[in-house]
Amino acid sequence: MVYHRTSKTPRLLEMYSRVSLPTSEAPKRTSASDALEENTGAAMLGTPYLTCPATDFCIYHSNSINNHNMKLAIKIFRFFANMILAGMAISLGAYVYLTYSGLCGALLFSVGLLAVVHHGLFLYTGKIYTVTQWPDLFLLAMILLCNVVGCWIMSLVIQDQSITQECQRIVAERASLSFPTALFKGAGCGFLITLAVISYKRAKLPLILCVVAFIVAGFTHSIADAFYYCVGHEAVSGSAMVTYLGTVIGNFIGGWAYHLGANTPSK
Repeated sequence: MVYHRTSKTPRLLEMYSRVSLPTSEAPKRTSASDALEENTGAAMLGTPYLTCPATDFCIYHSNSINNHNMKLAIKIFRFFANMILAGMAISLGAYVYLTYSGLCGALLFSVGLLAVVHHGLFLYTGKIYTVTQWPDLFLLAMILLCNVVGCWIMSLVIQDQSITQECQRIVAERASLSFPTALFKGAGCGFLITLAVISYKRAKLPLILCVVAFIVAGFTHSIADAFYYCVGHEAVSGSAMVTYLGTVIGNFIGGWAYHLGANTPSK
């Protein structure tokens, strides 16, 4: 069979490829050989004209897979965005605290945690009490990493030199702490933040009080510290990183201590 292209052929084929005929109006095939012949001719003309039922099924199945992959990709994107936004929310609270300082700054720091809990964002210190199995530790580590990424993103927009100098001072102060002290300060913060997150389901006031309490007491929050470290990165040293590791572990110990003591149901 020989096909001859005319000046009208491309336009007609283009119009046909955009029209999907209803099943009742679709041309009937008398035999498999006719269907194969027309499909071969359509392929020679470069059109998506399909006639074989098996081919139609393959195209439909392929589209279904593509839709499923798209939905899965969106879910994964939202999952990582959720964790990154949690770090950004805490960074915002830390920035407000650095701006006002004192008791007023400690009170306003709770804005970050309120955003996290209200929108169900995945925050490292807010999800420690949910760990019940070893695989949960891997997810918790991923949450911590993404939270730090959120802090780093927020640090990129900080141009205030006074805030940068204050963060450098905080980092130098952290570097002077011993590892056991970092564990203790981190554990105190982890205990209070876990109490705040769990109590939020019943009342909002305990969350604000717990945030103020951990700041006034001088306890250290691993995600807030990540923001300080990112902004004041010029002052970061090996000792400061060891202290940060102690804070991360201490937050975990404190959160789990509350979980075991209160016997809270995990989610």
